[in-house]
Amino acid sequence: MGRIRINYFDVVGRALGDRPERAVGKAITALSAAYRAGRSDLDFASEAGRAGYAWHHLPAHVSDLARLFLDLPELFSGREEVRLLGLGAGPGSEVLALAEALSQDKARGDWEDLTRVEARRVDREQAWDQDFAKLLESARVALAARDCGLGEEWTLEAPTASLRLDLGAPALEDALREQLEWSDLCVAANLISELGPRGTDDLPPEALGLWAAICTTLAAASSERPRDLLWVDRAKAPGVEGRLNQLADLAVLERQLAPTP
Repeated sequence: MGRIRINYFDVVGRALGDRPERAVGKAITALSAAYRAGRSDLDFASEAGRAGYAWHHLPAHVSDLARLFLDLPELFSGREEVRLLGLGAGPGSEVLALAEALSQDKARGDWEDLTRVEARRVDREQAWDQDFAKLLESARVALAARDCGLGEEWTLEAPTASLRLDLGAPALEDALREQLEWSDLCVAANLISELGPRGTDDLPPEALGLWAAICTTLAAASSERPRDLLWVDRAKAPGVEGRLNQLADLAVLERQLAPTP
């Protein structure tokens, strides 16, 4: 049963297949053009725009993230509980990917100690919440085909409501600080390349200030329990290599300066 493969195009179809095909098709075309040009006019405010993103990107993102999680068993092995925080989470690709990865390993008898997963999301577009609820429900139906113990041996709790915040803002708000301190694993998936202005090799100073504060908060909180931060992005996204290098340097610096136990 653990070898059952889930087609996440089917998951998207069951969740969002009621959106007008013509409008969604146009949204996919516009989205692709914006990404290629490095523009920031991404339409996530409309149902068609969000559905276009889900059809065009979510299946690949879930597959890539699930493989990453499976390649990093140290993030989960020996833990009874995992608290995932998705930064710039949108439709919840990281939540679906974690459920996909854990269900695969649980079906094989791995990660036996893990009994509870809780996931929370942060995004500036709150309209994603209604889509995430449908996508998670659709994914649960697909996951039920695996003998992975979901709902019996382990549980996944992922509230629909996200924390509405701009992760390109200049300051770390208290609400986000609390979420960071709560989490075990923070994932910023395909966020860094989307912070405006898109297509530049450098993040704006205000965004660097925010991420410095995020790194400091996670490093300080790690004195109580291990915390991990993953930045994941498209390899050929405009400017992404320079931005990730900036953040890697920043994370090392901030961890050196952070309080130690």
